[in-house]
Amino acid sequence: EKIKLGGKDTEILDYAKALYERINESIKEAKEEAYGTSSEAMEHTVFCIKETDVPVKDLVGGRKKELAAFLEQDEHPEKLSDGETYDVMRYWYSYYGDDLTVVGWDRALIIEPSGKYEDILFLIETANMQLVELMTYDGYLDRVLDKAYDDIENVFSRRGLWYSARAMMRELSEVRIDLTEITEELANITKFFGDWYLAKIYMSCSRKFHIDDWHKTVKDKLDTLNKLYTMANDENDSRRMFILELLIVLMFVIDIIVLLFTL
Repeated sequence: EKIKLGGKDTEILDYAKALYERINESIKEAKEEAYGTSSEAMEHTVFCIKETDVPVKDLVGGRKKELAAFLEQDEHPEKLSDGETYDVMRYWYSYYGDDLTVVGWDRALIIEPSGKYEDILFLIETANMQLVELMTYDGYLDRVLDKAYDDIENVFSRRGLWYSARAMMRELSEVRIDLTEITEELANITKFFGDWYLAKIYMSCSRKFHIDDWHKTVKDKLDTLNKLYTMANDENDSRRMFILELLIVLMFVIDIIVLLFTL
C-alpha cells in the first residue's frame, strides 16, 4: 500500500520505518536495551472506511467471502474455502447497523461513518505492542537457554567447581518481575477502556494474535531456566560444602598429628 508524501508515492511500510528511525534516533540517549534483543517489525494494515456502497449487514451476511478475500488480498473470493472465510471473519463486531470492525492476523477493517477510528486503532496497536514485547522476551530466553545448557555442562565438569549461577538467577528474577507486570497488564487492560464494546474488540485482537499462547511460552521457558540454574547452583553448593567438610577433617587430622609430635 502506498501514500502520497511530498507529491510522491511512498510505501506505507517504508514511511513507518523512516519515522521509527527518526524517533529512535531522537531518544537513543534515554533508551536502555535491557535484554540485548529485538523482534522484527510487525506490519499490520488497517483499512479505515467512512462509508460503503454495500450495507454492512450484507457484507457480514451473504458477502462474507468477498470481504474475507479483501482482507486476505486475494483476487479470487469465489475460490476461498468456507474454513478460511470463517477464520478471517471470526472476529467481527458492529455496534450500530452502519459500523463494522473485522480483526485479522495482519490486516483489519474499520467501517465508521463518523470517521472516529482512533479508539479502535489504539486497541489494535496496543495488542500488537504486547505481541512484539512477548516475542522479544521469547527471543531473549531462547538465547539464555542455549547458554544455560553450556553452563550446566560446565557445572557437572571439574572446571565448573567455582561456577556461580547467582548472577544469572538475579537477571532471571528481573525478567520474572517484568513478566509479572505484563501479566497484570494483560489481565487488567480491559478495565481501562471504559467501554465493553471496545474491550471485546481488544480481546478479539488478543485471541487473533495468540497473545495468551505467547505469554504461556515465555512463562514456561522462564520456569525451565529457573529450574536449570537452581539445579546448577544447588550442585555447586553441595560440592563446596563437601570440599569444606574435607578441609575441616584435614585440619582436624593435622591438629592431631601436631599434638602427637609435641608430646
